Amino acid sequence: MANPEHVERVKDPSWNSWRSQIAGMVPDLTDTDLSGLDLSGRDLSTADLSRTKLDGTNLDGANLGRAILRGASFKGASLNRADLRDCDLEFLVLDGVPMVGASMKNASLKNASIKGSDLTACDLTGAKLESGEFAGTVFSFGRLLYTNFRGVGIAGCRFEECDLTQAIFDGVVYKAGCFDKAVLRMAFFRESNLAGTSFKGAKLLKTVFKGANVTGCDFTGADLTEADLERAAGNGCVFSDAVMRKTAAIKADLRKSVFLGASLDEADFTTAILDKLDLRTPKLKMTNFTGARLQGATGISANLRGCNFTEADLSAADLSEANLEGVILPRAKLAGAVLRRANLKRARLTGVSAPGADLSGTNLIGADCEDADFSACDLRFSRAIGATLLGASLRNTAISHADFSEAKMGGTSFVGAKGTGAKFTGQLHLRLVLAASAFFDKGKGKVEKVEDRRELERQARIASLEKGAADRDRSVAGRGPTAREEGVDETRGRRRGGDQG
Repeated sequence: MANPEHVERVKDPSWNSWRSQIAGMVPDLTDTDLSGLDLSGRDLSTADLSRTKLDGTNLDGANLGRAILRGASFKGASLNRADLRDCDLEFLVLDGVPMVGASMKNASLKNASIKGSDLTACDLTGAKLESGEFAGTVFSFGRLLYTNFRGVGIAGCRFEECDLTQAIFDGVVYKAGCFDKAVLRMAFFRESNLAGTSFKGAKLLKTVFKGANVTGCDFTGADLTEADLERAAGNGCVFSDAVMRKTAAIKADLRKSVFLGASLDEADFTTAILDKLDLRTPKLKMTNFTGARLQGATGISANLRGCNFTEADLSAADLSEANLEGVILPRAKLAGAVLRRANLKRARLTGVSAPGADLSGTNLIGADCEDADFSACDLRFSRAIGATLLGASLRNTAISHADFSEAKMGGTSFVGAKGTGAKFTGQLHLRLVLAASAFFDKGKGKVEKVEDRRELERQARIASLEKGAADRDRSVAGRGPTAREEGVDETRGRRRGGDQG
């Protein structure tokens, strides 16, 4: 039963002054009808408002901290800037109630219904939302740190520029949602359905998307540093201008995704599906594509130095004129790939499978191609000076004018290879000498010295041939990133000298 004096006093604008004079007073307003009143700014903290009707009541700026609100009715009420800290709002219906700027820190909203409400700039830090229904509610600019949305209905909600640090969205269904410019550091979206959701400009540092459905999501300009996208399904995602430094996308399906201008430094795409990936525009530095599927990828003139493509599937990829100097490609699949005039200088191509690939004009100087399969390839005008081709297969390969000077070719198969003008200088080996000398202990040291001397001489010849090839060839494949300008200046100098002569 409500206290009659309290009921009358609360309607008076002097309520706050009167209450401040009575220390420790707990207002009793139970089972009271306060509908339609203007109670804005009232101090109703700790008040008992159980089963009270507040329909259409103006409670803007009111202090309801720790008030008892079980069974209260707020239909058509207004709670803008209201203080609802530590309140028990479980099972209450607050559909459509405006609560702009309200504070609900540590409040319990379990099983509450707050559909279509405006909670812009609200503070829900630490609030309990289990089994709540918030469909269509606006949380924009709010503070929702550490909030748990697991099992909460948030369809149609908006979270622009919210602070959702360490928030939990595991298993939620939130399609075509909006987290633009939101702070989601260390948030969790494990196994969530986020198809079509926008994360433009969001802060997603160390955010976890393991097993999430991010198909068609827009991460333009987002910071995904050290984010976890393991097993995420993201067909057709947009990562334009996103920062993905050390992002882990292991086993992720990101086929047909766009990475225009994205920074992928040290990102891990191990065994990820990246079909049709455009490698021309992302910033790649020590990016790991081990075992990744990159079928039909486009990397024309792309700078791929320092990347790891171990056992990657680059079948039918176009890497024409790409810079792959020193790139790790052991056991990679390059069937039908196009690498015309690409720079594969000192690349690791051991065990690579490239039947039918176009390697014409390619720079393979010093490349390790042991046990590689180049059968039916086009190696015309390629330069494999000093390359290791031990056990490699060049069956039915076109090798016109290819340069294999000083290459190691023990066990290399040229069965069916065709073409004129190929160079094979410096192919003498010391195997027989070493085999015969192996029986003589005294001869071993001498043989080793001879071998070392011969190898040094071979490396010197390779360096000389490489320099000569660089002077003759002005293609992208034949020049390093800095040698290009030097070569141009040197050529111009020679021409000036000729003119003066």
